[in-house]
Amino acid sequence: ANEFETISKQKSLQKQLAAKTKEKLQQGVAFHQKSDLTRAKIIYEEILKMEPEHFDSLHLLGVLAYQKADYQGSVDLINTAIKIYSKNPMFYYNKGLAHQALKQLEPAIRSFGKAIEFKPDYVDAHYNRGLTFVEVGQLSSAALDFRRVTELRPDYAEAFSNLGNAQKELHHL
Repeated sequence: ANEFETISKQKSLQKQLAAKTKEKLQQGVAFHQKSDLTRAKIIYEEILKMEPEHFDSLHLLGVLAYQKADYQGSVDLINTAIKIYSKNPMFYYNKGLAHQALKQLEPAIRSFGKAIEFKPDYVDAHYNRGLTFVEVGQLSSAALDFRRVTELRPDYAEAFSNLGNAQKELHHL
């Protein structure tokens, strides 16, 4: 076989692997959405055996860990995904939720902030960062996030309520 044939075969194998991985990931996500976390976990782990740096599988295993209340495991898995691919705002958002659950409020604020950096209109990241700012007593920052949420989603009643509460607290200080 000449060099061209070898390269061509390698590319063909890579395409087959990518297609198989994509199909497996879709299966895993389908199980995940049906709350069949055990089967989803098995599929994500199978993908990682084929492709150890498959960041989507790592991230989804992190989400799964969060759903099972393994918040530190969630942070660790999502951090691994971020080391491989650092530009997905959802990775930072979900890591922020895990930090929030661990009461690691400053890291949660940073994670939500990073999600917002990549996606400025990320409503849930603004909202959860606002809630976390309230917990650490940074009411003016919380009010800014809640105001942004109300601009992005005028039907978000809880954001209006939290904005009003934060502003009320600020006036009592």
